[in-house]
Amino acid sequence: MDGHALLDNTSASITETQTASELVDGVIDGHADADDDQRLALRARFLAEHANAVQATILADVAHHYDLDEDALTVLLHDRAREAVAFDRWDSDIPLILISTGYTPFTERPRPAGDSIVWLDPSTETSFLRSISSIGPVTWFVADAA
Repeated sequence: MDGHALLDNTSASITETQTASELVDGVIDGHADADDDQRLALRARFLAEHANAVQATILADVAHHYDLDEDALTVLLHDRAREAVAFDRWDSDIPLILISTGYTPFTERPRPAGDSIVWLDPSTETSFLRSISSIGPVTWFVADAA
């Protein structure tokens, strides 16, 4: 491998490129032709859509073990592609997936605290790849420069 690779863990297919940007361009339609602001928005939307699906799966797996109130359900089930939800702290041990661009320093909304928050960061191509790899179903590899 020379450069970057993305392994699809469901199909075992591998995509290889020279740069992280090329890899993201291959994953997100329109990313290659977009300006910087549009690229950030495309990466954020992609992560948000995947985060929504993963969060729903997590909730379905654990909901019967918890007595969740309306506030907790609102936070867990909010549509990350539409708007970030404002709250101060997440004390549950249920993993909560959030998109960093919905909070400071990207917006005026303060970042909530909590040990079980999984932050996905679309701000750069490498942070995007690290983020999407952290929630699957892909794994990002970078070749060592030898």
